Amino acid sequence: MCAEVKDSIRSHWHCSQCGKIILKRANFDVHLNSHGCLTKKAEKTEPSEQKSKQQEQTIHEETKSTLKCHTCHVSFASEYNFRRHQNVIHASVTEPIFCIDEERGIFFTAKDKTGVRVPIHVMKSIKNQVIACETDNCKQYMDMTERSGRPGRECLHLCRVQTAAVHTPPAALKEDCLQNMMDKGLISSSRVNECIKLNNHACKARSCCVYPVFYGDFGFSKRYVHFSVYTGESDNWCRFGRTRVTFDTGTGQWSCRCKGTSNPSRCVHRYLCMWWTFQERQDLLMYFDDTDSDMEVDEQYETTSKETKGHLDSTDILSMTSYMRKHKMIPEELSEDFCVVREVPKKFETLETICPYCPGPTPPELSPPKLFTKEAVVYGLCSVTKGLYD
Repeated sequence: MCAEVKDSIRSHWHCSQCGKIILKRANFDVHLNSHGCLTKKAEKTEPSEQKSKQQEQTIHEETKSTLKCHTCHVSFASEYNFRRHQNVIHASVTEPIFCIDEERGIFFTAKDKTGVRVPIHVMKSIKNQVIACETDNCKQYMDMTERSGRPGRECLHLCRVQTAAVHTPPAALKEDCLQNMMDKGLISSSRVNECIKLNNHACKARSCCVYPVFYGDFGFSKRYVHFSVYTGESDNWCRFGRTRVTFDTGTGQWSCRCKGTSNPSRCVHRYLCMWWTFQERQDLLMYFDDTDSDMEVDEQYETTSKETKGHLDSTDILSMTSYMRKHKMIPEELSEDFCVVREVPKKFETLETICPYCPGPTPPELSPPKLFTKEAVVYGLCSVTKGLYD
């Protein structure tokens, strides 16, 4: 197959002088003779004719274009051949590639040149004598070329390594940010210990624990942010001891290649990426939009949150959930009054005035309302309203 000939199903010839494509061998011999490139059949021509053609060939070599590829330093006779060489051989140069682990020679680059840039890991290290790609197709391709007597052939992703920039480590993870996340209820104490343990393991191995890649800085889509996360394991989903975590900034969803993908709460790699994002790029998280800052509101919010924590056992949670499902769930058929679009109020208070859980003919009245959060969000069918008081 050739990129220069659409729907080509047979072999063909490319002229090294003018770039013309010729299908038949006989026609190709005649075409080469016209350029002064003698074939075996043309050797029987008269000496005077050979001499004139040799002179023409010499003149052609002297007037040949001086186009040179800066990557492999090869010169070309025509602009057509130069452009074809750049497109076919060095098409991957425009694709960014990132050095993730300088010690082991691990790189991060896009799997495909079209569509969403989903990166993969490749390893190429002269020191460790390892040249491998993460994808199965590339591995099969290199094995096939080795069996066919052409060892040393590399896949498209490994060819990009020669254009990789110098390793630039990202910002190191700070443990005080984990404490802040735990105070906001974003992570549990057990997950905090797992994140700290894996981060310390990566530091001892002299490897970057979390390496973010923003393809939006290179002119591609800014919606997805990819992370290369250290695992310390070797499996099908992390052949080089690293896995890929993707964050969709549009929906706020995280995805990982590890075995904990079916249960996100068990994936420590996602929490590591959340740790880095919360520390360096909170603007990507839609849950941390800044609102009006008031010290009294903050203190009241923290006090109310601390009072609420620790006073709910499993029985209380079940009773509250049953009450919410019975009295607060949206019915299947709505009346016309509820179908009218109304302005979202800036403050929400409970309609109940007496306790719904206490028995007796005269249940006690509820205490005055207290501020629980200043970051309430209302999700509508066509809008999202933030900065409400619940």
